[in-house]
Amino acid sequence: MKIKTVSFVVGCVLLLGACAGSSLFSGAGREFEKGLAFFNSGSFEQAGPHFLKAIELDPEYGQAHLYLGRTYLNMGQWAKAIQPLRTAYDLSSIDTQKEALNFLMDAILGASTSEVKAGHFQNAIKYLQEGRNLDPRSLKVKSQLTDTLISFGGKLLAEKNLSLAIENYKQATDLMPNNLDAYMGLARAFLQKGEWLKAASYIHQAEKIDPNSGKVQDLLNQILKMQ
Repeated sequence: MKIKTVSFVVGCVLLLGACAGSSLFSGAGREFEKGLAFFNSGSFEQAGPHFLKAIELDPEYGQAHLYLGRTYLNMGQWAKAIQPLRTAYDLSSIDTQKEALNFLMDAILGASTSEVKAGHFQNAIKYLQEGRNLDPRSLKVKSQLTDTLISFGGKLLAEKNLSLAIENYKQATDLMPNNLDAYMGLARAFLQKGEWLKAASYIHQAEKIDPNSGKVQDLLNQILKMQ
């Protein structure tokens, strides 16, 4: 009976020792729980510092990184959310990786949209390219990246930066071969360069996509007059 008692006590000591080393029962765990209480009540500004403290105490605390990222998402701070969510994704197990990825993709899409609104197209494109690397099957990222490349191409076209405009339009056609605006952009860019034969080839591509487009017909007539 005494042997069983001693074994039980030793087992408890070992178990408590193991738990003390985990995030849940550490100072990091207590900070996380405080942050989570604020998070669940919608007090995101108060939640953030506790998640940050938990990460400071335990840099491998995946849930703290995840909830810090989610806190920034709820505050509309998309770019700020990306790094903690990247770390959460890297630290997550196979079972929880999808959840972390979904939040990370939300942050990337939101950050990209904000950068486009600010006129920072190259930053937006970098974010979306990261999204493509993380989830090549995401149609939302593919579509937003295509639109951003075309918008940047239009800005470059207006600035007479024709070579870089063409590069962006071509990337857009690689992503979405049936995108009318990308071929229209290429046609306009080559027309400005005085290369009307190339312009004609791209406008014919656009015509195949939408034969009834008035924009296509107007540009085609403009090119035909130059021949």
